[in-house]
Amino acid sequence: MTLNNTWFNSVVMLCISWASLSVGLQTYPSLGESVILNDIDLFVLSVFILEAFIKIMAEGLYPWRFFSGKEMRWNCFDFAIIIMSLPIWGSALGGSSIAILRMLRLMRIMKLVKRIPQLYMIVMGLIGGLKSIGYIMLLLFLVFYLYAISGMYAWQDNDTFHFRSVPIAMITLFRMSTLENWATIMDINYFGCDRFDGGYYSSNPDSAASFQYCNVTRVYGANVTDTSLASQRALNQVMATLYFITFILISAFVMLSLFIGAITMSMTQSMEHMKKAQEEAEAKKRAEKARKRALEAERRAREAEKKRAAGEALENNDSDPNKKGKLSAAERRERQKMREVLMQTWDDCDLTDILTQQQGDSRSIKGAYLKVSGVATKIVEHPKFSLFVTCVIILAGMMVGLQTSTEVVDVLGALLTGLDTAILTVFTAEVILKILAEGLEPWNYFRGAWNVFDFIIVVGSFTKGSGGMLTMLRLLRLLRVLKLVRAFPQLQVIVSALIKGVGSIGYIGLILLLCFYVFGIVGNMLFAENDPFHFQYLHFAMISLFQLATMDGWSDVLYINYYGCDLYGYDGYRALGYECKHQPAGMLAVLYFCAFIVLGGMVLITLFIGVVTTSMEEATQEMEAEKELIRRVEALRAQHNIDSKVVSSYMQVFRMLDLDGSGSVEEAELRTGLAAIGKYPSYEELKEMMDVVDEDGSGQIDIVEFVEFMIHVREKSNQQHAARLEAEAALAAEIAAEQAAELDSSIADSEPITSNGEVTSSTGRRKSLGETKDVPSNGEKVLAISSSLDNGNDTSHVAPFNINSSRSWSSPRPVSSPRNGLGCNVMPYLTDKESQDANADAQTNPSVSLDVDMHSEDGSETALLPQEASVRPRSGRVTSKILPSG
Repeated sequence: MTLNNTWFNSVVMLCISWASLSVGLQTYPSLGESVILNDIDLFVLSVFILEAFIKIMAEGLYPWRFFSGKEMRWNCFDFAIIIMSLPIWGSALGGSSIAILRMLRLMRIMKLVKRIPQLYMIVMGLIGGLKSIGYIMLLLFLVFYLYAISGMYAWQDNDTFHFRSVPIAMITLFRMSTLENWATIMDINYFGCDRFDGGYYSSNPDSAASFQYCNVTRVYGANVTDTSLASQRALNQVMATLYFITFILISAFVMLSLFIGAITMSMTQSMEHMKKAQEEAEAKKRAEKARKRALEAERRAREAEKKRAAGEALENNDSDPNKKGKLSAAERRERQKMREVLMQTWDDCDLTDILTQQQGDSRSIKGAYLKVSGVATKIVEHPKFSLFVTCVIILAGMMVGLQTSTEVVDVLGALLTGLDTAILTVFTAEVILKILAEGLEPWNYFRGAWNVFDFIIVVGSFTKGSGGMLTMLRLLRLLRVLKLVRAFPQLQVIVSALIKGVGSIGYIGLILLLCFYVFGIVGNMLFAENDPFHFQYLHFAMISLFQLATMDGWSDVLYINYYGCDLYGYDGYRALGYECKHQPAGMLAVLYFCAFIVLGGMVLITLFIGVVTTSMEEATQEMEAEKELIRRVEALRAQHNIDSKVVSSYMQVFRMLDLDGSGSVEEAELRTGLAAIGKYPSYEELKEMMDVVDEDGSGQIDIVEFVEFMIHVREKSNQQHAARLEAEAALAAEIAAEQAAELDSSIADSEPITSNGEVTSSTGRRKSLGETKDVPSNGEKVLAISSSLDNGNDTSHVAPFNINSSRSWSSPRPVSSPRNGLGCNVMPYLTDKESQDANADAQTNPSVSLDVDMHSEDGSETALLPQEASVRPRSGRVTSKILPSG
């Protein structure tokens, strides 16, 4: 249990980090003998010993499994590090013990690699790459060896510094394969050391070392003539050209590229595995979080359905108000919108009307604001507006450049100031318009990183300052040019690639930092006295290594430590006050610098390029895929003649239903969304609808297929609604005929009035308000309909129907109104005042009344109740009265 304890692992991780850092701190003379650091190091060693002891005890009765199990390599490595870090080695090794102990303790940094999975995968990829390049290294060694021998035979008299022996020639060839100042070596042998010394040779034997003296007699012979000298030089020029150019082509452009490519390929595969594992972990985390929320939403939806079946009133579509606190306001709004869109699509409601009605009354402050917001939206989405802003950005960039010239400012100062004010005005207006375009949620503007960037630039541009503040202000205004990235999709691809690659680049950067850190500490131990300019302190060493990683003059640093500071190129550094002790490292310097150049300068630096390139390819593919999806959605919208706002709502719902962020919606995710609105289609029904749009039969639908799915649901709902309306129309015609017959009979026979002045006849059928039928008429009259409920509630509303001279009665003009829970399009009801007037008129004029039972077809709820009814009853009755028209 202790091994898996988070607290224990955190302590071990902290100790590993400190152990790695303390080795670097102890390279500084003031901290090398610090008692505090030594005590902390002993504590860290104790923690490592405790960790190893716990791991051994965790094996139970088989403790030897610690050294032979699946983790045997790392366990043996950890155990060896502990043994070599014990203080007893200090006295055993004598005076050199400090440097050796530091080298051994430096190996602890590998424990950090083991603890971080991403670093572990990269290092294992590097090791795997080294295993796969054995034959490439053998072939590269053969090429170097052949060229070293041929170069020594051809140039050892003329260029003793670079070709006096095979080992020296191979060092020179490795330097040339990195393309570091290789042309200078070629020119020395092309022109001869007497005419071009390249900074390596002297004609005075007393002032130069033997390998830096250009002996003309040895190069051309003692009795050379002008003719033979010219011919020999011409031959050397041809040989030098062929030798050096062919070597560069074979080694630098082919063989070394294969060497680096094999390592890079292996590490890239590790990076891909790491990235895939990271994405899977993040997707799993998102899916688990979304699944819990979806289950909670489904539970609340089922509870709401049960309460609705029991006739209880629900508030805010949530049965548990305490749950709301767990969701942000934005998440609640998004969920509410998702439920509305799904409900309206499933029940065949016109989303365009709903979206229009959400804008409110234009006469109110809210309505006026939304109207202005709509205008702002049209402006910012217009292509010409984007083009205009792009031109202003380019002008702003030119302005910043012109303002750096004092001559231009003196001549055009007033004009530049005016243009700068105009540019700032345009950028400010752009920010304001985009904020207004967000409607009732202006804070959504700040959800976009580029919007925040634009806002900071605009606010910063209003800042006044002088001196250093003025310089910062100018730099801030210079950032306006970066707004061009937003204007051009191609630039967005590059920026997106950089942003996407930040995670991978971060781990490679950490590996590179560890590489610099380790090589910096080793370089400080080996070369601090001979080369204090580059390796006196750890930070000096790391800066020098970064210079070497860029291949800038790395051979000079190699030669300083190979030959010693007295023999090679330290006069300039002495002038700066860096006194050195002549301590040449010889082949140890060659191994150190060549290993660093291959690892730090070639492999890891190349990985940076590889990650960015891969990210750019992915960003380009995603952009093209998104364009294709938008094109397909637009074609689908045009084919079915659907409003763009409705399609946008569908796409937004898709993103909310995509719980794991995979870019597709599975049946379970879709069923979860439908459960949020209380819809539970059978497996066969949902599968049938999904199969219609699932083109590849994967069981998942992308955003285009989802839009098609919603359109299919809408069309199916339309068909069902049309069939229902047709049945209702036939039923209404039959009811109207019966009512007409009863009215004729009542008027002709002059039936007596009941005690309340009415004669009631129940038909037991549903009455449709939108029908027109011929009825008997004694002049023009008004049919008033009011709703009275079984539970005693009265809506006190009247709907007028005119009885005209052509013996027909008709409803007022229908309007589209929001759902009242039973239908999308319902008839308007009169105001309370109009209802009171009609009822008063009815009381003064005796009339015949007719009761119609108002049950919906499925018997679940009363149909066509007014919006203002506070209670949805199980049943109700509508009383119809014939009133004189006045």
